[in-house]
Amino acid sequence: MKAAQLLLLLVTVGVTAALNLQRLTLLKQEFEFDATLSQTPENKNVRYEHERQEKQLVVASNAPTFGYQNLIADWVFLQFLQYFGDDELRRSTGYDMSPNFFKAILKNDPYYLDFYIYLSGSTTLYAGLPEETVSLIDQAAEQLSPNQPPNAFYVWRYKGTDELLFLGDSESA
Repeated sequence: MKAAQLLLLLVTVGVTAALNLQRLTLLKQEFEFDATLSQTPENKNVRYEHERQEKQLVVASNAPTFGYQNLIADWVFLQFLQYFGDDELRRSTGYDMSPNFFKAILKNDPYYLDFYIYLSGSTTLYAGLPEETVSLIDQAAEQLSPNQPPNAFYVWRYKGTDELLFLGDSESA
């Protein structure tokens, strides 16, 4: 009996991997690095790293999670902290990938409330994209209620702050 269960598990994992292999191959081809865009070796490395991070975020957003959504969200958040903390590189490339990190994070775990303060700060203040912040919060907040998880009302508070201070939309706030 246990051998049959193990065989079934292995077949299921194999079939799932085979079905997603074609999808991942297409994603990889779609985001192939174009080496002709940058001329100097320094720019090539920066450009390559930027492209690599974008590819990783696409995979993190679209790959099957097998029930480990929280782990994937935490992993992407740790990558975001490394991305955000690299001040020297951010001076040359900017913070425009901040919303991409939070799309992947909030898709996998919209219930962990500490992500939202980082989303608001990095995307609104550093990337200069308050509309994107409000849009991401709107999408994720559909899965929340004001009291579940506890203190979820902070999500609407962050959204209202961005709408009021950065978009000038006092009615929505």
